Amino acid sequence: MFRPKIYSDYPQFFTVEIETKDYQDVVSKYIFRDNQQANIIFNQMFAEYLHPLIHLGFGLEFKQPAIVAEALGSTAIHPTFLDSFFIETHEAATMRASEPDHLANIMNKIRADIKLFTAAHWDDGHKVRDGILVRAKEEMIKYASQRQVKADNVEEATAEMINACGSHNVMSEAGGGFADATIAYMTGAAQHAPKVINFE
Repeated sequence: MFRPKIYSDYPQFFTVEIETKDYQDVVSKYIFRDNQQANIIFNQMFAEYLHPLIHLGFGLEFKQPAIVAEALGSTAIHPTFLDSFFIETHEAATMRASEPDHLANIMNKIRADIKLFTAAHWDDGHKVRDGILVRAKEEMIKYASQRQVKADNVEEATAEMINACGSHNVMSEAGGGFADATIAYMTGAAQHAPKVINFE
């Protein structure tokens, strides 16, 4: 389905789908239904740094069918290189004996794992596809499988995600204290001398 040259056809397709059904049903059918097509599109949504997912979130939050159609259309032209990663991560999660971990703790573990932390190289064409999934796929699966969100804790998991990446404090792994896992912390941690400091 990765055919970026015909991108304009995809939003038009999903616009017609939404006009004949409604946008909630279309999202359920093409992203969350348990079949091969929905699994592929779900995986595509995460393939290029979450831009389709961000657009879809805006479309759903503000009840804008046109934005939902655009988000699904842009998702459909993304590559599918994450398919095996998601399958293997799901399998690893179902086999885990220990309880799922908090997001901030997982982020700390990833930062401390030198193999994973250095897996993406500057000259990689795609840092995830050509870096992490080539040089540290097992490590990434190990950490990703420690994070589980189920239907009954979506709101809690969303709040934890906002805390870990936003302006609140979250529980850290060390001694039950608080880690200042804010956007400033994450942005600061991303800086690397002697590169020019850059904030967006």
